[in-house]
Amino acid sequence: MLAIDLQFIAGRFHATPWGNSPNEGVPEWPPTPWRIARALVSTALGKAQGVVDTDTIERLCHIFALPPMVHLPPATVAHVRHYLALYGNDPERGHSKSSLIFDTFVAVAPTDILTLYWPGLTLPESDLQSLDLLLSRLDYLGRSESWVRGKARSDGSVAAINCVPLSDDAREGDTSIVRVLCPKPSCTLEELQVETSDLQRERRPLPAGAIERSYARDQACFAIQPSPATMQPGTMPQLGAFLLDGPVLPPVRDTLLVADLFHKAAIQKHTTPSLQLSGKDDQGVPVKGHHHMYVLPSDEDGDGLLDHIFVYLRDGMQPDTLNALTAVRRLYRRDQDLTVVYLGSGAPQDVDIPTLGSSTVWESATPFLPMRHTKLRGTAEARRVVDTELEQLLTELGHQGLPAPVTAGVLPAALIHGRRTPWYDFRAVRQDRSPVGHACGFRITFASPVTGPILVGGEAHYGMGRFIAIKGRG
Repeated sequence: MLAIDLQFIAGRFHATPWGNSPNEGVPEWPPTPWRIARALVSTALGKAQGVVDTDTIERLCHIFALPPMVHLPPATVAHVRHYLALYGNDPERGHSKSSLIFDTFVAVAPTDILTLYWPGLTLPESDLQSLDLLLSRLDYLGRSESWVRGKARSDGSVAAINCVPLSDDAREGDTSIVRVLCPKPSCTLEELQVETSDLQRERRPLPAGAIERSYARDQACFAIQPSPATMQPGTMPQLGAFLLDGPVLPPVRDTLLVADLFHKAAIQKHTTPSLQLSGKDDQGVPVKGHHHMYVLPSDEDGDGLLDHIFVYLRDGMQPDTLNALTAVRRLYRRDQDLTVVYLGSGAPQDVDIPTLGSSTVWESATPFLPMRHTKLRGTAEARRVVDTELEQLLTELGHQGLPAPVTAGVLPAALIHGRRTPWYDFRAVRQDRSPVGHACGFRITFASPVTGPILVGGEAHYGMGRFIAIKGRG
């Protein structure tokens, strides 16, 4: 037998079936033998020139004239939209016209493998090695974004076949018929090298040397069922990472708003009261301590916009907690909705971000919100100020089990995207809360390196009072 494994390591396959326009939004799936044969010829005459002789190339291409059975991995259809400028001006709009282009592709897991399978075909060892060499030097298949890793093998292992050449026993209802372009048995190397633009210019219904064959493809090949998050036995991840996406990402100063939206969305996904999500028991009574989640929106690319959310639980996430968090797909805002993509979960040391770093020097990334008002105490002759912002910071650090800093100074503003942003620019009040004290920031230095996270003060569970490690200090 012969099998060819294709792994799309970028997680996408860009290709349009013969006879379709890209704007129709119809993806090619499975990759056609005609396309694979042309890609191998191009590789043989380019990257493998002089390594594989012409006769061997021609023999290998004739393999694809035999319709293979195919294993299609779980996939879905996705697209991106581009507005391309057109030449000329629109007299009504007074500027250059643009055209909306749909770029449709098949999205697959980068680790999944698509297999073409010829059960009754055996190649000589030299031809098998040549085919494997050409596949190993193949960079992409279809569009240049479709990075691929190929391998030829002759062992008998193959995954479930779900796309086969059409036969009389194909059952209607669970399969769909697709047209797959294959080389003819008489196809020559010259016919495989003709440019697509030349074929279109000649208005050929099919390329010379090609034939369309009908395949029965599983109708559910693009239906992916979301699976609940799983954990290894005995593990309790403390950290979950999520990506934020949308037409307009929120600015860093909206950290509290985004954290509140994510917090409410996670609670809605949980069917019963959850201590880890809300910090309240089954009766709705707040529980003392910090046993519930910290929602930490973050700007990881430094452009001043929130693009990630990290969820941290000191005691580790229960399976139902993690399932509720990963079920959050969208955050609904008044102006623009945000899409939430689950990236993974694990231990804090698995992620290299300043919030979870180790250093002797730490600075405020979001404002510290005092939990009590500053007051005057004592008689008129001996007035003293109590509950200052600095005193409350030191108290909160002690409650978190952190050592007392050697020095602690006021940080006048946050540095966001190269600009100093005053702490009062941050949203510091949730809809159902009232402010206590004014927002402020600090720079603290410890005697020895301290490992994060450092999350203190009011609304710390909603991204406020977050400190970041300053690199190069311990």
